[in-house]
Amino acid sequence: MSDPRTTPFKGRAQAPRRIVQPVVDLWREPGGPRDSQLLWGERFTPFLAEDNFIYGRADCGYFGWVDCEALGEWHSASHWISARGSFLYAAADLKSAVLARLPFAARLKCGRNVKGFMATDGGFVFTNHAQTAPAADFVAVAEMLVGVPYLWGGRSDLGLDCSGLVQLALQAAGHDAPRDSDMQEHLGALAKGEAQRGDLVFWKGHVGILLDAETLLHANAHSMCVSVEPLADAEARIAANKGGPVTCRRRMD
Repeated sequence: MSDPRTTPFKGRAQAPRRIVQPVVDLWREPGGPRDSQLLWGERFTPFLAEDNFIYGRADCGYFGWVDCEALGEWHSASHWISARGSFLYAAADLKSAVLARLPFAARLKCGRNVKGFMATDGGFVFTNHAQTAPAADFVAVAEMLVGVPYLWGGRSDLGLDCSGLVQLALQAAGHDAPRDSDMQEHLGALAKGEAQRGDLVFWKGHVGILLDAETLLHANAHSMCVSVEPLADAEARIAANKGGPVTCRRRMD
């Protein structure tokens, strides 16, 4: 049986479009429930339109519905927002009007530098908040997001779920990553020997990132945020809540 998350149910691929709102819900059906989110500048490939909604594919291969007003003309990005959040200004001046709040990992096509700002097709962004190269360490990216509230289907610095955190951190560091934890359980290779920083730890329906052999970073509905705790505490609590034992550890290549 095909997986509706990664297999279109109807229509065919059309010309790609671009997300033109800071954070956009990707719905299982028009209007909800939310399965994931897309960020400013990401590519979305439409397959069909229905009323005010567009069905299509996110860059990671995940299918769903978005509001048609969230889509604009496609162009590739040159930079991404590497700060936890930033702003799009009307002018190259920090006192100018804010046009949008840009989430971490938003993608932008940037041009000339003007007094510490870069011009984009929609305004100006602070130069030091955007970069071209991938992040050096996906674990450090995840650490930067500690404290972000838990949000089912969340995939931005305004709200994250467990697999959204892992996907966002890996993508920022240049790794391809699917959306959900059961899909991510096939990333990298099975971790052997001593646990180490960067290992992905999986339970049925949950995933976290090891900061070291004994410390877990994860977005979770217990603390309702991205938090850090002893791995042993998380294992005991998840087992007590009938979440079962750790199913595997995976290590990125």
